[in-house]
Amino acid sequence: MTSYDLTDGKEPVSWAEIDYLKELAVGLPPNPLIVNIGAATGVSTCAFLETRPDALIYSIDVDSCEQEFANARACGLDATRILRLLGDSKEFGSHFPLRCDLLFVDGDHWNAAGDIEAWVKTGRVKAGGVVALHDYQEVCAPNNPGSVYSDVQASCLMSYEKLGEVERVIAFRMPE
Repeated sequence: MTSYDLTDGKEPVSWAEIDYLKELAVGLPPNPLIVNIGAATGVSTCAFLETRPDALIYSIDVDSCEQEFANARACGLDATRILRLLGDSKEFGSHFPLRCDLLFVDGDHWNAAGDIEAWVKTGRVKAGGVVALHDYQEVCAPNNPGSVYSDVQASCLMSYEKLGEVERVIAFRMPE
């Protein structure tokens, strides 16, 4: 089993989006620290670990999301590389003691601005690190949990280097 088997190719993350997340992870330094906001079933976590088994992933969600760990094990991945932080990502961000190489925001679709403020503006992402967000779409599909489009457009991220945009994922590089 792989991360591709955890989706129907569209939801919760498309196959093209999985490929893009893997591409972003390839460019990280050795033993990267990844913060994954919005654990859910672990599709993104599995994609990151498939590409970077040396990564340590802090997976943040307001729910326990045990399926993430079960799916990681089903994909033959080392689930001990996943550390769950249970609670509000915005509260964790403002006090997180480490700086991450990659921040993936796929949590609160109605307040991504709060995550950008708590994680990016407070320097929790390393210089040269990557910030990626899911559900970046100007017009939100009826079955989608929301869009981060407005929050991203109004944020400091728009002044950073845009790495790319694949379907609903957009990524930026932090300034050096």
